[in-house]
Amino acid sequence: MAWRFGWIVLVVACLAPSARAQDNPEFTHPEAIRAAIDEFIVPAYADFAVGSKTLRKTLDGLCRAPSPTALTGARAAFAETVSSWSTAEIVRFGPAITLGRMERIAFWPDRKGIGARHLRRALRNRDPALLAPGALQHKSAALQGLTALEMLLHGKRADQLATPDEKDRYACALAAAIAANLVSISERILAEWIRTDPFRTYMLEPGFHNPYFRDSNSVPATLLSSFAQMLEAIRDKKLLLALGRGDARPRPRRTQWWRSGLGAKSLRANFVAIKLLYAASGWKRFMPDASAQAAALVESDLERAILLVSGLHKPLDRAILDETDRQKLLQLAAIARTLQTLTSEETAKALGVVLGFSWVDGD
Repeated sequence: MAWRFGWIVLVVACLAPSARAQDNPEFTHPEAIRAAIDEFIVPAYADFAVGSKTLRKTLDGLCRAPSPTALTGARAAFAETVSSWSTAEIVRFGPAITLGRMERIAFWPDRKGIGARHLRRALRNRDPALLAPGALQHKSAALQGLTALEMLLHGKRADQLATPDEKDRYACALAAAIAANLVSISERILAEWIRTDPFRTYMLEPGFHNPYFRDSNSVPATLLSSFAQMLEAIRDKKLLLALGRGDARPRPRRTQWWRSGLGAKSLRANFVAIKLLYAASGWKRFMPDASAQAAALVESDLERAILLVSGLHKPLDRAILDETDRQKLLQLAAIARTLQTLTSEETAKALGVVLGFSWVDGD
């Protein structure tokens, strides 16, 4: 990912450190924050933006010249976009959470089937106004992003997108409009990190002048909180929601990306992204020797998690029904819980960072 966007990393890395950051001796671990932004966060969003553009291009091509080959290409582009989003989604603060963007990109979990209802209504009404540039951003988040697109590309009638039947042209046009909406969202997120007055600057200049980070502790606290939030989401929403707790029966269709079979690939991307961001931040370098074991445990548990999810040879919705794979997924949930503790408590304590209620939690 990062090597594909070296030019962006170079641009932001060459920006001079702000005078306020240099003059703020209490700013906790600015090197770690700068590395996290320049080596992971910006490249991750750049990757997602490029993936969204490729997806839009392939869907435009499918709509112009429908064929089984074009549909296969669109599904491949969709899979790559889901993977790039699964990397970027671990950054659960900043431009990605403003204006409901995370929900607009991936409206999930959707226990009440809101997305399916909105999509059925749209396909039934075939309103041409819905296809106009920018129109989707004023509609339900459930209709705007990857989850709605998954239903179109992998739903019961998806194969008909490969035929020139006129009645299926609206469905293809809607899919292309959703991809265009994703391009708009991804480009805005990226721009807000690297433009003239970027969110990057807010993270590197904590203080009373800053609308987001009023003190030096809040920046690393926000980054560590993001790890904890993602790990909690993996455990409670991406795993236990479908696995069930105790003797509860498994619910395969509560797995994320069950229609496309991308659930395991997405989970692996989540854990790899956590590993990359944790490494980019270089927290271990700032820990006292007596506390370095916490970082080593984070690294080893992340490796275990990646190995476990890589060992799944079935789509996630089928894996939870297989007793061997189910045990692997339960182990994965337990590892996610341990990692949450290691990042939000042990790592934070070793770094002298205090986590608490903050705007990153919506409080």
